[in-house]
Amino acid sequence: MPKNWQKGYNVDNKTTYICNTDHKIIPLNSDSVDIILLQDMLEHVPDPFTILNECRRVLKSSGFLCVEFYHYYQRRGSHLTNYIKIPWHHIFFPADVLIEYVKQQPVNSFGIDDRSWAIHVFSTLNKLSYHEFVSHLKKLDFKTIYMDVKREEINAWKWLLCCIFPIFKNTFFLRGTISVFENHKYN
Repeated sequence: MPKNWQKGYNVDNKTTYICNTDHKIIPLNSDSVDIILLQDMLEHVPDPFTILNECRRVLKSSGFLCVEFYHYYQRRGSHLTNYIKIPWHHIFFPADVLIEYVKQQPVNSFGIDDRSWAIHVFSTLNKLSYHEFVSHLKKLDFKTIYMDVKREEINAWKWLLCCIFPIFKNTFFLRGTISVFENHKYN
Protein backbone atom coordinates (compact mmCIF):
# COMPACT_ATOMS: atom_id res chain seq x y z
CA MET A 1 0.00 0.00 0.00
CA PRO A 2 1.41 3.47 -0.83
CA LYS A 3 2.94 5.38 2.08
CA ASN A 4 0.35 8.17 1.81
CA TRP A 5 -2.38 5.68 2.77
CA GLN A 6 -3.35 4.56 6.25
CA LYS A 7 -5.15 1.29 6.81
CA GLY A 8 -6.75 -0.37 9.83
CA TYR A 9 -9.08 -3.26 10.58
CA ASN A 10 -11.88 -3.67 13.05
CA VAL A 11 -12.15 -6.68 15.36
CA ASP A 12 -13.70 -9.06 12.82
CA ASN A 13 -10.95 -8.37 10.22
CA LYS A 14 -13.64 -7.93 7.57
CA THR A 15 -14.04 -4.18 7.65
CA THR A 16 -11.23 -2.10 6.25
CA TYR A 17 -10.78 1.57 7.07
CA ILE A 18 -8.68 3.45 4.56
CA CYS A 19 -7.57 7.06 4.61
CA ASN A 20 -6.15 8.43 1.38
CA THR A 21 -4.01 11.54 1.59
CA ASP A 22 -3.40 12.04 -2.13
CA HIS A 23 -7.10 11.95 -3.11
CA LYS A 24 -6.58 10.28 -6.48
CA ILE A 25 -6.70 6.52 -6.80
CA ILE A 26 -8.13 4.09 -4.27
CA PRO A 27 -5.71 1.10 -4.10
CA LEU A 28 -8.48 -1.49 -4.16
CA ASN A 29 -9.69 -3.79 -6.90
CA SER A 30 -12.68 -2.79 -8.98
CA ASP A 31 -16.03 -4.14 -7.77
CA SER A 32 -14.56 -5.11 -4.37
CA VAL A 33 -16.32 -2.93 -1.78
CA ASP A 34 -19.86 -3.13 -0.34
CA ILE A 35 -20.10 0.29 1.33
CA ILE A 36 -18.06 3.50 1.18
CA LEU A 37 -18.51 6.31 3.69
CA LEU A 38 -17.28 9.81 2.81
CA GLN A 39 -17.87 11.88 5.90
CA ASP A 40 -16.97 15.57 5.99
CA MET A 41 -14.23 15.16 3.42
CA LEU A 42 -15.68 15.69 -0.05
CA GLU A 43 -15.45 19.47 0.32
CA HIS A 44 -11.71 19.15 1.05
CA VAL A 45 -10.42 17.10 -1.89
CA PRO A 46 -9.00 18.90 -4.95
CA ASP A 47 -11.24 17.04 -7.41
CA PRO A 48 -14.50 15.66 -5.94
CA PHE A 49 -15.51 14.12 -9.29
CA THR A 50 -12.35 11.97 -9.35
CA ILE A 51 -13.05 10.67 -5.85
CA LEU A 52 -16.68 9.90 -6.66
CA ASN A 53 -15.61 8.16 -9.87
CA GLU A 54 -13.10 6.06 -7.91
CA CYS A 55 -15.81 5.17 -5.41
CA ARG A 56 -17.99 4.01 -8.26
CA ARG A 57 -15.14 1.90 -9.66
CA VAL A 58 -14.35 0.04 -6.43
CA LEU A 59 -17.99 -0.39 -5.31
CA LYS A 60 -19.63 -3.67 -6.12
CA SER A 61 -22.74 -3.53 -8.27
CA SER A 62 -25.52 -2.58 -5.83
CA GLY A 63 -22.89 -1.32 -3.37
CA PHE A 64 -23.65 1.81 -1.37
CA LEU A 65 -21.96 5.19 -1.22
CA CYS A 66 -22.81 7.25 1.87
CA VAL A 67 -21.83 10.93 1.72
CA GLU A 68 -22.01 13.74 4.23
CA PHE A 69 -20.53 17.13 3.42
CA TYR A 70 -21.05 20.81 4.08
CA HIS A 71 -21.65 23.09 1.14
CA TYR A 72 -19.11 25.85 0.64
CA TYR A 73 -21.68 28.59 0.04
CA GLN A 74 -23.57 28.09 3.29
CA ARG A 75 -23.05 30.67 6.04
CA ARG A 76 -20.38 28.61 7.84
CA GLY A 77 -18.82 27.08 4.76
CA SER A 78 -15.32 28.35 5.56
CA HIS A 79 -14.96 26.13 8.67
CA LEU A 80 -13.54 29.22 10.44
CA THR A 81 -16.59 30.02 12.55
CA ASN A 82 -14.71 29.49 15.82
CA TYR A 83 -12.78 32.64 14.91
CA ILE A 84 -15.01 34.63 12.56
CA LYS A 85 -18.65 35.08 13.55
CA ILE A 86 -19.83 36.98 10.45
CA PRO A 87 -22.01 34.70 8.28
CA TRP A 88 -20.71 34.08 4.75
CA HIS A 89 -17.43 35.85 5.53
CA HIS A 90 -15.66 33.56 3.02
CA ILE A 91 -17.92 34.94 0.29
CA PHE A 92 -17.36 38.61 1.15
CA PHE A 93 -13.65 38.67 2.04
CA PRO A 94 -10.59 37.35 0.20
CA ALA A 95 -8.93 34.22 1.62
CA ASP A 96 -5.70 36.02 2.55
CA VAL A 97 -7.67 38.56 4.64
CA LEU A 98 -9.50 35.77 6.50
CA ILE A 99 -6.28 33.85 7.15
CA GLU A 100 -4.54 36.93 8.51
CA TYR A 101 -7.51 37.69 10.74
CA VAL A 102 -7.51 34.16 12.19
CA LYS A 103 -3.76 34.37 12.86
CA GLN A 104 -4.35 37.47 14.97
CA GLN A 105 -7.09 35.89 17.12
CA PRO A 106 -6.41 34.62 20.65
CA VAL A 107 -6.30 30.93 21.55
CA ASN A 108 -9.80 29.41 21.68
CA SER A 109 -11.92 29.27 24.85
CA PHE A 110 -10.63 25.78 25.70
CA GLY A 111 -7.02 27.01 25.79
CA ILE A 112 -6.17 25.08 22.63
CA ASP A 113 -4.32 26.87 19.85
CA ASP A 114 -5.92 25.37 16.76
CA ARG A 115 -5.52 28.42 14.53
CA SER A 116 -3.00 26.78 12.20
CA TRP A 117 -5.26 23.72 11.88
CA ALA A 118 -8.28 25.95 11.14
CA ILE A 119 -6.29 27.76 8.45
CA HIS A 120 -5.15 24.44 6.98
CA VAL A 121 -8.74 23.13 6.84
CA PHE A 122 -9.92 26.39 5.23
CA SER A 123 -7.12 26.23 2.64
CA THR A 124 -8.19 22.74 1.54
CA LEU A 125 -11.76 23.74 0.63
CA ASN A 126 -12.69 23.17 -3.01
CA LYS A 127 -15.85 25.35 -3.01
CA LEU A 128 -18.09 22.37 -3.75
CA SER A 129 -21.73 23.41 -3.95
CA TYR A 130 -24.82 21.26 -3.70
CA HIS A 131 -25.53 21.78 -7.41
CA GLU A 132 -22.02 20.63 -8.42
CA PHE A 133 -22.34 17.58 -6.17
CA VAL A 134 -25.67 16.57 -7.76
CA SER A 135 -24.22 17.16 -11.23
CA HIS A 136 -21.24 14.86 -10.48
CA LEU A 137 -23.57 12.12 -9.27
CA LYS A 138 -25.76 12.38 -12.38
CA LYS A 139 -22.69 12.03 -14.62
CA LEU A 140 -21.67 8.89 -12.71
CA ASP A 141 -25.21 7.47 -12.81
CA PHE A 142 -25.55 6.74 -9.09
CA LYS A 143 -29.06 5.84 -7.95
CA THR A 144 -30.24 8.05 -5.07
CA ILE A 145 -31.58 6.00 -2.17
CA TYR A 146 -31.76 8.79 0.42
CA MET A 147 -30.88 12.48 0.40
CA ASP A 148 -31.42 14.92 3.23
CA VAL A 149 -30.44 18.49 2.46
CA LYS A 150 -30.09 20.53 5.63
CA ARG A 151 -31.44 24.07 5.23
CA GLU A 152 -31.04 27.20 7.27
CA GLU A 153 -34.11 28.43 9.08
CA ILE A 154 -35.72 31.10 6.92
CA ASN A 155 -36.75 34.24 8.79
CA ALA A 156 -38.29 37.39 7.28
CA TRP A 157 -35.07 38.98 5.98
CA LYS A 158 -33.88 35.67 4.50
CA TRP A 159 -37.26 35.17 2.87
CA LEU A 160 -37.01 38.66 1.33
CA LEU A 161 -33.51 37.85 0.00
CA CYS A 162 -34.86 34.64 -1.51
CA CYS A 163 -37.63 36.59 -3.27
CA ILE A 164 -35.21 39.15 -4.68
CA PHE A 165 -32.38 36.69 -5.42
CA PRO A 166 -33.74 33.13 -5.91
CA ILE A 167 -30.19 31.73 -5.91
CA PHE A 168 -30.05 32.39 -2.15
CA LYS A 169 -32.69 29.73 -1.42
CA ASN A 170 -30.88 26.88 -3.14
CA THR A 171 -27.29 27.96 -2.57
CA PHE A 172 -26.65 30.18 0.42
CA PHE A 173 -29.32 28.75 2.73
CA LEU A 174 -28.35 25.11 2.28
CA ARG A 175 -26.10 23.82 5.06
CA GLY A 176 -25.12 20.26 4.29
CA THR A 177 -26.16 17.04 2.67
CA ILE A 178 -26.44 13.53 4.02
CA SER A 179 -26.96 11.06 1.20
CA VAL A 180 -26.95 7.38 0.33
CA PHE A 181 -26.51 6.23 -3.26
CA GLU A 182 -26.56 2.83 -4.88
CA ASN A 183 -24.05 1.84 -7.51
CA HIS A 184 -26.04 0.30 -10.33
CA LYS A 185 -23.41 0.26 -13.06
CA TYR A 186 -24.48 -3.19 -14.29
CA ASN A 187 -28.23 -2.85 -13.87
